Amino acid sequence: MLVKPEVLNYVSVADDPRSMLRSSPFWRYAVAVLCVLIATGVRLAVDPLIGRGLPLFAFTIAIMAATQIAGRGPGLLATGLSIPLAGYFFIEPRFSATIADRSGVWSLVILGVIGIGISLLSRRPQSAFPRTREVLSDRSFLWRTALFGTAFLILVLLTRMLYSDLATEKQRQQWVTHSYQVINAIRR
Repeated sequence: MLVKPEVLNYVSVADDPRSMLRSSPFWRYAVAVLCVLIATGVRLAVDPLIGRGLPLFAFTIAIMAATQIAGRGPGLLATGLSIPLAGYFFIEPRFSATIADRSGVWSLVILGVIGIGISLLSRRPQSAFPRTREVLSDRSFLWRTALFGTAFLILVLLTRMLYSDLATEKQRQQWVTHSYQVINAIRR
């Protein structure tokens, strides 16, 4: 036997390799990168449904998730990754490293300020994984999260449909007004 039995008595649960991986800086920063990549992918996927409105909202959620799950440093990393990705994928002209107008620059500055604020004002400890595991194991939390996400998507879709209906109604009213103007012009 290579390890004395007395030594085994001193091994704690914290020495489990899986828990060390969870609290390691690599794992925490990998969570931040993953949050930003998921936000980018989801925003690109729902872009045809919700249009160009609120392009940076997904990144704000990614920054909050990274900060809550992994801590302040990963939250700041998520902020730093979100700014160039948002600028490339969602600020006009899209899929370009250039920015067309000042509003795009200001949007990215505001995203940076919000991300830094979220990260620095977080009261979560650097190693938040034990608490996160407890929360994620709670089925009611998962259920509420799924319901919130579904309700948010439905709200976005309904809002998008409402605005498209309003635009269609406005065009219809313009055609009716134009038709009456033409009829009145013909009568005279």
